[in-house]
Amino acid sequence: MNLVDIICNFISISLFTGLLYYIVNELYILNNAHKGKFYDIHKANAPGCPEQNINVIVYAHNNENTIVQLIDSLKKQDYNADRYIINVILDNCSDGSAKYLEIVGGTRIWRINTSTQPVGKFKAVVWLLERIMSCENSNSFVVVDADTITEKDFLSKINSVLFDTPVVIGDVQPLNYSPNIFSKFEYLNYFSGTRLINLGRTHLKLGNIIDAPVFAIRQEVLEKIKFNRKEKDFEEYFYSLKLLDNGIRVVFSSRVSVYKFFNENILDVAKILYNRRLKRFVTFRNNLPLLLFNNNIKLKELTLSMVAPGTLTKLVILSFLIYVSQNYNILFSHFISDKILYAVMGLVMIKSISALLTAGILKVGLKSIFLLAFYTPFIYLFSVLAGFNSQKAGELETKGKCNLTLKNNDAERYFVEATVTNGKNEIPCKLEIVQYNNNSQVVFLFKDKKLSSGKQSRIDYAMEEVIEKLKKHGFVLKTCLNCGYFRFNEAIASRHCGAKGYCLYENIDSGSRIKHLSSIWNSCENIIPSQARSYIFQKLNID
Repeated sequence: MNLVDIICNFISISLFTGLLYYIVNELYILNNAHKGKFYDIHKANAPGCPEQNINVIVYAHNNENTIVQLIDSLKKQDYNADRYIINVILDNCSDGSAKYLEIVGGTRIWRINTSTQPVGKFKAVVWLLERIMSCENSNSFVVVDADTITEKDFLSKINSVLFDTPVVIGDVQPLNYSPNIFSKFEYLNYFSGTRLINLGRTHLKLGNIIDAPVFAIRQEVLEKIKFNRKEKDFEEYFYSLKLLDNGIRVVFSSRVSVYKFFNENILDVAKILYNRRLKRFVTFRNNLPLLLFNNNIKLKELTLSMVAPGTLTKLVILSFLIYVSQNYNILFSHFISDKILYAVMGLVMIKSISALLTAGILKVGLKSIFLLAFYTPFIYLFSVLAGFNSQKAGELETKGKCNLTLKNNDAERYFVEATVTNGKNEIPCKLEIVQYNNNSQVVFLFKDKKLSSGKQSRIDYAMEEVIEKLKKHGFVLKTCLNCGYFRFNEAIASRHCGAKGYCLYENIDSGSRIKHLSSIWNSCENIIPSQARSYIFQKLNID
């Protein structure tokens, strides 16, 4: 046997063994996908759970056409309004998203303006969690894409599912009834592949990837296993491996669903496929040591699933192996005949057709089926070509660093809802919090009027300046800093540049000993005049 035969044998046997593993594994998972549906049916019939505090994070990048509709649907939830808040991340938005959100109100807006545009969903979410997680009184966080819409029981279902499941990824349903052929390809690809795989993996108690338009996670999990901002990886994929390594599964639930208007063209679909493959490949490459040095079988299986070949790739590999089997007299050809390879190819086709039938391909019409079959090779070809232009477009940068240092003289700006009172009426207003590298500023906004502090070394100093200026005009700002229940601890204040302190309401109202961190600009219905602070401290024996 010469060197060429040895190399050809090694390649052929490796390809066939790997392909057989993925085919058997996928068939086993898909066979359990239907059983996985009963998991959600059981949950749907479960008794109601106590309402938890939910922090909703909406990720937006130039979604002015859909974001208002999403915010409206979130504000109309059949969930206690005091039990959830809405944060919106505007990731390098150049459209009118901010303008529309300010008109709608009821949200906290966080702007990101960086040299890398956009920074991406999970890097933006990590950035926000670093700022709000320690001071929010939340039991769980829900991340939703801005191009979706929710039903009124969305948060109720999340609350129910999270009761005994720490991390959940949700489902997406088409909002349009007559999508074009490429949109049909995209969501048939999702329903016949991703959705069924996620259902089967959940039923088999395997891990899943946090790659969905909606996912929810308990705060206790975030505190135990923190997001790490990685320069050469993708947080949603890397974090999924990290969770599984710590014995926490990501569960798929079709009950937690959002609706999306599918309206792609052939290049959009090709780009989606390319981005998905790139994320998986980079994560697999960066976590190869897990296959060698980690004893967690489920973690190894999830890592290997990152580079699972698609149907078209499987057929191309099998065609190559059939050619080798028919034209080369090597060891592989003696043991694996072309008849076996044809049988495996037929198995792949039966599996794909079965998945498409389950996804409802017959509902799209015979003409659409032929068009989908015709366009599929071109979509996959364009998805390969999309990789050559990705860095020019600034997408999914895998080299270099992604600094979340904001523009505008390194200023970090965000707006919060607030209230002022003149003793008779309560008037809604806004506060603009501006943080520079070395100082901070607070701007009071009411209609076309502004009242600004000077640039102070800490945020609380800037806020106090605004409070004093408003007092001179006969107004009291109803925020934590100006509340009798609020206590500054110098160690906490120094650590957070004067942005946080302790809320003592629960301590004096229910005798709780838990220390609740709160930002100085927060407000609630329990705010009382700051003059009562000495009385509160006396009751709690605080110096």
